[in-house]
Amino acid sequence: VQAFVVEDAGGKQIVWMGCDFCLVRAVVVDRIKSQIERRYGIPPEAVCINSSHTHSAPPLTVWEAVQPDHFDQKYSDRVIDEAVAVVGAAISRLQPARVRYVTDRCQVGINRRLGRAGSVRMLPNPDGVVDHRVQVVVAESVETGKLIGVAVKYACHPVTVVNLGLGSDYPGHMRKIFEERHPGAVAVFLQGCGGDVRIRVVNEDMTDWISGSFAAAERFGREL
Repeated sequence: VQAFVVEDAGGKQIVWMGCDFCLVRAVVVDRIKSQIERRYGIPPEAVCINSSHTHSAPPLTVWEAVQPDHFDQKYSDRVIDEAVAVVGAAISRLQPARVRYVTDRCQVGINRRLGRAGSVRMLPNPDGVVDHRVQVVVAESVETGKLIGVAVKYACHPVTVVNLGLGSDYPGHMRKIFEERHPGAVAVFLQGCGGDVRIRVVNEDMTDWISGSFAAAERFGREL
């Protein structure tokens, strides 16, 4: 879990939170937001909680567990506690900053719905609709000019390494690479409208999917 907190001149704060989970249900969102409001005074409507939709994450509620015994309540409770604490950590690091917005393009995603013979198949569709925009909000320290935080929004399923273990897939690599380049800065990934978009793990003629790898996930993260 990562958090990007912005405070205006009047003291009002907003939170963008990124989470490396397939989904975050309302029951979890409500617990996190209510605790943030109680502890830091930030109202629920000022908190955006965004799940990266990685398919390599443990469940936060029993409803999305493949088997009931795959769900660990203690783990889920810890995630919620840590999510609230991350916001507190971000607030403690508030400093005067310039906030900038920029867009660019990235093509690690490919449309995954192909129409054939009157039906739609889950296959690569190079001509399908994809939002290739990378939308970036970056904060620069007024005092030093250095980057202190970035929120990166991109629309694409993080499914490079499904079935290879637990992890954040390409968004995690993107954050790691950014934070290594800018020591002390924090990167937040925000998943966009990627329901029809899958990571570009395809064969040479782009007619079918191939098995992903950790190396591919890192490559896509670096590209983003």
